[in-house]
Amino acid sequence: MIFTARYPYALAAALTLALAACSEDSLSPADIAGLYSLSLVDGAELPATIDSTAVAVIEILAGSLSIDEATGYNLGVSVRERPPGGDGTPVVFLDFGDLEVTGDNTVRLHSIGGSTWTAIVAGTTIRVAVIVPPASSQALELTYAR
Repeated sequence: MIFTARYPYALAAALTLALAACSEDSLSPADIAGLYSLSLVDGAELPATIDSTAVAVIEILAGSLSIDEATGYNLGVSVRERPPGGDGTPVVFLDFGDLEVTGDNTVRLHSIGGSTWTAIVAGTTIRVAVIVPPASSQALELTYAR
């Protein structure tokens, strides 16, 4: 009772700020629509080695992520498997599907193949953990920048 009698404006200001925070617009597909280029794989610059044995080296060379607010997403990753010290032919792995904004900075990518990837949006960067063949048993964090 003493607080409200002495500081009525402070209480009103605190309630106004709390209500404003609750009513802010959250992330929408239109906010993140655009073309993104793969910049990092598990924090490493491209080309990034994702597996290396005595028989083969697997590298991610490039990638892109396209988000359209009406049609969903398209993700492509160029992967090369080669013998150590040798060459190999890059193969592009593609994934596409719908997207769903699930939080202030979280988006779920629902692949047409049945997988769901969780992406974190930070400004003009999107980080998504995916499994990339042929290293299909290991999840990789791909960072895309607009």
